[in-house]
Amino acid sequence: MEFSFRRLWYVIRSNIIPISLSGIGCAMIVFIAAQFFLPKIYCSEVKLYPSGEGAQYSAESPKGAADTYIELLDSGSFYDTLSAQVKGYTSDELSKMISFSKCGDTEAFRAQVRANAAAMAYDIASAIMSSAPKVIKSYERDARLIAADVPRLPTEPDFPKVWLYSLYGLGAGLAIAIIAFYLASVLDSRVRAEDEYLAEKSGVPILGSLAEGGRGKRYVRFFGRSGEALSDGGSAYSSTEEEFNMLRTDILASLDTSSERALLLLSDCRSSEVLESAIRLAKAFARRIGERTILVDCDLREPSLQGYFSRRAASGLSELLSQGLSPDDVISRSGDENGLDIIFSGSPPDNPAELIAAKGMGELIESLCGEYEHVMCLGSPLEHNSDALSLIGDCGGVLLLLADGRSRTDFCRRAAAYVDDCGGKLIGAVVC
Repeated sequence: MEFSFRRLWYVIRSNIIPISLSGIGCAMIVFIAAQFFLPKIYCSEVKLYPSGEGAQYSAESPKGAADTYIELLDSGSFYDTLSAQVKGYTSDELSKMISFSKCGDTEAFRAQVRANAAAMAYDIASAIMSSAPKVIKSYERDARLIAADVPRLPTEPDFPKVWLYSLYGLGAGLAIAIIAFYLASVLDSRVRAEDEYLAEKSGVPILGSLAEGGRGKRYVRFFGRSGEALSDGGSAYSSTEEEFNMLRTDILASLDTSSERALLLLSDCRSSEVLESAIRLAKAFARRIGERTILVDCDLREPSLQGYFSRRAASGLSELLSQGLSPDDVISRSGDENGLDIIFSGSPPDNPAELIAAKGMGELIESLCGEYEHVMCLGSPLEHNSDALSLIGDCGGVLLLLADGRSRTDFCRRAAAYVDDCGGKLIGAVVC
């Protein structure tokens, strides 16, 4: 997936608290390390300015006075002289602690001392101020070095700059967290109810989201086939009945109900949320006045509707297909006022795939479409078998039911390819 600033902003908004905590945590770690564990480096400097006839002669040389004097002072002989004045440091140690540099385009130059203690940095800088003129005079009798700026006792370390480093830590923590959450969002193939870019990741229209998303929030959204949000209930939502009524309206808008009366419900995993959503959607269709609806459990391997309604039908779809029973022999009423008829799957047969793919299944759906305005077929989950794929050609439309946090976006793409190969019509997907 290509990088998107809109998606990046969405990731930041969705994870603002953990991202902020990550930044604060990194800033605190850097602050503690800089304040208590990193060695302190103090800096003191002295600015020197050449004067006198010798300095004028040196200034006329190709290098200039400042460069000439820096070359003379940044030498072993000067550090030996300085070592004799500053006790406790060898000339090699002093050469690593002292650096010379020009002050811009002028002939002045500075000697900067960096030491572990403020007093030591000040003492060495003071020693340079007193020793440097003598060393230069020993090379050029008429040369003089004047201290343009005397050393000062450092009041705070030059390294580490605790607050500056803490800001760096804050920025690094925020950046790392944002990158991590962005990559996790892009690479995570699981279906998330709260993901506003789910349609882009899955490659299929997301008609709605009716799931308990992350952080205990119920996500109730209806997008329509265009992908634009039609409504967003957030945590304050209407009754579940009305939610499925809205979803029903969107599905009907995508079907030609005069010829496409059968709707196949497909999922990739077994989930109580998917099963309940399928039943509630069927009931929503049954609530339409004057339009009869039937729900057919086409999962012959592991029946689910019988358990949900706490019923054990004497015969069901498997008996109808294997024994040649008529639909009237296996249709059951759900028992509520919505008037939803149900065909349970019946006893698990030895050859479920063959029965579902048999000619009799297509004839049954065609017969039911002649009697009912809406025929809804609940297929077996595709993570276990591919039995339900044989029903695509017999149904006018296919609706994917995605389990929040369990279904995968690659399933949506595979299902879309299956539907297209079978000449079916994919209406979209709903997150349950």
